[in-house]
Amino acid sequence: MSFNLLSVSEVERRCRPLLARDGDGAPLFDSDEEARTADEAEYVELLRSMRSRCGFLAFGESLERCIEADRALCAALHVSPPLLASSLRSVLLAFEAGASTAADASIVTRELSFDAARSLLPSASGSSSSSSSSSLLVTRIHSRGFQRSPFVNLDTDSPDSVWNVEYHVLNRSLAPGSLTLKIGGSLQFGALQHITDYDFFGGGGGAAALHAVREHGRPPIVNEYRLDPALVVAVLTGEWSDAARAAFADRLRVERLALLPQIAAARADLARANDAVAERRAALGSSDDEVAALELDEAVGEVLFAQQTLDFLQSVQLAQLDAALSQFSRESA
Repeated sequence: MSFNLLSVSEVERRCRPLLARDGDGAPLFDSDEEARTADEAEYVELLRSMRSRCGFLAFGESLERCIEADRALCAALHVSPPLLASSLRSVLLAFEAGASTAADASIVTRELSFDAARSLLPSASGSSSSSSSSSLLVTRIHSRGFQRSPFVNLDTDSPDSVWNVEYHVLNRSLAPGSLTLKIGGSLQFGALQHITDYDFFGGGGGAAALHAVREHGRPPIVNEYRLDPALVVAVLTGEWSDAARAAFADRLRVERLALLPQIAAARADLARANDAVAERRAALGSSDDEVAALELDEAVGEVLFAQQTLDFLQSVQLAQLDAALSQFSRESA
């Protein structure tokens, strides 16, 4: 099996999360992405532009099994990958039709009244008489950098097949109100193209990311750009299915798991900052050395900043995730 005349192993390699080197945070590219001669520099730079920090697949996740699982999920939901891609494209086209006056803005938000029954519910529910509609809050974000698809064949495809835009689609009728689809790509390239051409909704979802942590000892990496078919249906219809609830709960669990190392690092930073204050106070003693006093003031400021960071991670982000998980568990019971 191949994808765009590329081997499965090569596409999977490109889809893996791009880890960073300890210390300076520089990206750790594969040996295939290191230029050995000056002539290889341009080609290697194109290869590097296909990688992303969150990746398109979790560590250890199979591209073929990911696609087959999502095809099966679509069948269970009585929808097809092309239908879901077409429905999402309809939302983005409706957004762009009213956002043309702000085309140059880096962030644009519009609320859409999207009639899901016209494009989705006949297949999802088996009835064409439904009049359900969803109010969707859509945000378009442009970035300075560019992302290239891991499915690009550098021998046959245009080098201009990149994107620097993402769309966030929120259906606020879905409690707990935090289910947002993040569509990485434009109307032409990226996520919608991947679904249309390969039935690929993105990997690294909640279940896959949790498996990678348990089985491979890898750090929890959240692919916020996976468009789980069940969650796409939920957002477009404003209705939860059992599959969507399971996918959303897994997403929240992975986000919580990914937050714990950040909290541990913040605690360590606070401890180091407190130690620095104690050392500087001891060094200052009863003297009135202005330089030592200034260093003490700076150390105290670092303690306050470290404490604020820890409080935000624990009392805001972790608390919000725990509240969402608790509320969602009650509603799913």
